[in-house]
Amino acid sequence: MSLTENDSPVGNSIQTAPLALPLALVVDTTRMSNGVHQVSASARWDDTNGGLWEADSPPVSVTISNEISFPNWMPQFGELGNSLLIRATSAHTNTDWYIDVYDSQYAYIGTFGGHTDDGDISAAWNLIGPDGEPHTNDNFFIFEISTEYVDPVTPPIYRHWEQWTGHGAWVAVAQHDWDNYVNVDLLYAELSGFIGGALGVGWQVSPPATEDDYGFWHAYALHVGTADDPQGDADWANFRQALYDPHTRNLVYFGHGGGSGLGKNPANTNRYISANEIGNMLHTVPIGQTNSHSFRFVFLDGCSTAKGTLPEAFGMIHRESVPGLDYADASMRYSAFVGWPKDKIIGFGANTGNINTDHVNFITAIQTDMLLNGATIKAAIKYAAERPDVHGFNENSMKVYGFEDLTFGLQN
Repeated sequence: MSLTENDSPVGNSIQTAPLALPLALVVDTTRMSNGVHQVSASARWDDTNGGLWEADSPPVSVTISNEISFPNWMPQFGELGNSLLIRATSAHTNTDWYIDVYDSQYAYIGTFGGHTDDGDISAAWNLIGPDGEPHTNDNFFIFEISTEYVDPVTPPIYRHWEQWTGHGAWVAVAQHDWDNYVNVDLLYAELSGFIGGALGVGWQVSPPATEDDYGFWHAYALHVGTADDPQGDADWANFRQALYDPHTRNLVYFGHGGGSGLGKNPANTNRYISANEIGNMLHTVPIGQTNSHSFRFVFLDGCSTAKGTLPEAFGMIHRESVPGLDYADASMRYSAFVGWPKDKIIGFGANTGNINTDHVNFITAIQTDMLLNGATIKAAIKYAAERPDVHGFNENSMKVYGFEDLTFGLQN
């Protein structure tokens, strides 16, 4: 559960099971911008029979007012080089500011100073101290930002130690829970563009995809079956092996899901991968681990996959519209997480019927625009929503967290 605004979590308020009673959310308002916000309480839970439940409260108007806030904070640095970015916002738009810098041993290094005319406080640091000494071996740094009005607590920034040794591999899987629907092959081949594009330039795609007689690529099948059918367990074991391979940087997934993980039934842990598991296996949660493995591109075509902690689990920034310059100043690779903020309709009818061709056309058109036109992921979603064979979608139907200008192969 979390507090949301425009279907996006706010103020680091996400909480996942197990939850303590009475239920309560703690919100860090310094991670929000000052001003009026329309926030709702959002909850999603799964029952032991595989049922998914979701509830959102009516929006409530709240006014946020902090002297110093951190809505654009870059929590990591150093993936590509030795620099980090310190960003904050002052409620007073015309003021001098100072940033005291401390190393991971809490020893004082030095101070930045400047003036803001618009409230933006920003400093990029090359990790060289005032006397020319390098500070490139620290795991994190602590900062104290002050103006003449306030001296608040500032979040730390952690080094990202892992360096890429080659092009990122791709994982592509599709859960086969719609076998009785008409034209289901179109549904299971909806990720064909991503798969064919990666294979076409020689990037690894695993588990192995298959090509049909019409030239469409079908992602590796995650069969549902019965509880005593070993095929389902084997499929998910292969998915796990590919997902946690050290070369994997990209995931495209079709199937059941939610904010807390991927799969149909969280009670069947053999056939469900939770956000907690992903964070533990990739060493991304808690942030700052020296062996963390972050992803570049995650595209989850599963219900409400943008509502929980999956972005953090994959080591991505859980914030919309992060500027490319912020990534560059922090020496971090671009990354984008894409998911649905709500449940979606895959087919019409209970257990049998017709697939939702609008959905298939929408997902397919996103890939067409990215691969054939070189579009960014955000622009491709808008392009797909406006296609004449797509109805019921708009440019905000899928959430993009991180770098919305990521193209198909950029920094892979």
